[in-house]
Amino acid sequence: MPVEGESGKPTSSPFFCYAVSIGPEQGRERALAARLEELLSRTKWLVRMRWIAVAGLAVATTVARHLLGLPVPARALYWIAGVLAAYNAAFYLFTRRGRRLPGTARQLTIAQAVAVAQIVMDLAALTVMLHYTGGVENPFFFYFVFHMIIASILLSRPASFYIASLGIGLFFALVLGEYRGVLAHHALWREPLGLYRDDVFVPAALTVFVTTMYMSVYFAADVVERLRARERELISVSTSLEIGTLELQQAYERIRTLEEKKSGFLRTAAHELRSPLSAMRSLLDVVLDGFAKGGAHERELLERAHNRVNQMLALVNDILALSRLKEAPEVHDAAAARTDACAILSELEALYRPKAEQKKVRLEILPPPAACAAAAASDDVRQVLTNLLDNAINYTGEGGTVTLSAEPRGASIVLAVKDTGIGVAPEDSEKVFDEFYRAPNAKAAHSFGTGLGLAIVKRTVENCKGTIRMESALGKGTTFTVVLPQYPPEA
Repeated sequence: MPVEGESGKPTSSPFFCYAVSIGPEQGRERALAARLEELLSRTKWLVRMRWIAVAGLAVATTVARHLLGLPVPARALYWIAGVLAAYNAAFYLFTRRGRRLPGTARQLTIAQAVAVAQIVMDLAALTVMLHYTGGVENPFFFYFVFHMIIASILLSRPASFYIASLGIGLFFALVLGEYRGVLAHHALWREPLGLYRDDVFVPAALTVFVTTMYMSVYFAADVVERLRARERELISVSTSLEIGTLELQQAYERIRTLEEKKSGFLRTAAHELRSPLSAMRSLLDVVLDGFAKGGAHERELLERAHNRVNQMLALVNDILALSRLKEAPEVHDAAAARTDACAILSELEALYRPKAEQKKVRLEILPPPAACAAAAASDDVRQVLTNLLDNAINYTGEGGTVTLSAEPRGASIVLAVKDTGIGVAPEDSEKVFDEFYRAPNAKAAHSFGTGLGLAIVKRTVENCKGTIRMESALGKGTTFTVVLPQYPPEA
């Protein structure tokens, strides 16, 4: 997984996670948040250490002046300790309120600026303190190195070298100022050493100081950069695993939902099959137990049982058809199948005309205005129109009209089945394509129905890469519109 370095360029990570890739923005945001967390944590640590330094400076000044009798300017050192305490209190307040600012990037920028300000002020305070405690003769001037290590931890490598250069500049100004007499020298020891004016000691001390400062920054920054690179890699892996966990949870929820639907389907199917089976057994028990009076009565019972068998067969056939459709792959190649809509419409007119006349329903077949070839299997188109026509005739009362039409429209073939029947209530419109669902007015108008016909139609149309929509008004009729891809015209 690529991880961004200090320069913003991606680097290769040995912790590459193959499960889930994360976007650059997401990884960058996580890295910024981790960097901010580290910076604020180190700033708090630096504030705590500065309180110790304030107390240490005050105690050391008291001991040196009043117990050891060293010639240190106590008032000036107490002032330095007071200034340290004052700006440390301001930085303490920032660490308490820094997280209230909006935006991770903005918080990080401000936190870095505050870190630089702390280090610069500490270097200035240390330089002034050294000036009042012997200058280059005070061995504590190597405390500059501590601030270089802190800068390497808190800041980038270039910023750390800038800080080192600033520290070197301040120390050079102090040492050379006292060497040339521009600055007054405050002796630290009872017996003057005179090293601050020594022509050998001063250059040697400055040379050692410069090399120590830059080498400290170089090695500390190198170690810190390696640690930060590993931290960024771990953040990327952590983020990737979190996303993978979320996707697994979503997949589990989808599987659980499918299982619930499957269980509901099985319960409903068992219920629908149990009703006709129970009726058949009751009817057959009457015949077998000799309670039928023979002749016409016995025949009536057997016919009713026969009708129940037909209902069960219709339900089983619909369940099997729906199951096959769910397992069937979608048609991706438009040239794989071709259906002539004109031929299908003529076939359905001959098939349904007698049924419509029997119910005294007017059946209108509107022939396509032009060649009308759909890119779908003829069995699929026939099944869709058959189910829709069955519903239209079954739920249209005497004197009503059922219209079937087909027409090319752009790159599609539009098939429409329109009736003037009972219609669908608005609250039932979203459920008509659900498995085993039958609207209350449909149950009242036609006692038998599997509730799978429209579910089969929808699944068939979707497998053909088409769409279906319904427009209906209760008591005024319904129109189903099927849009299928048109078969590509021959070149």
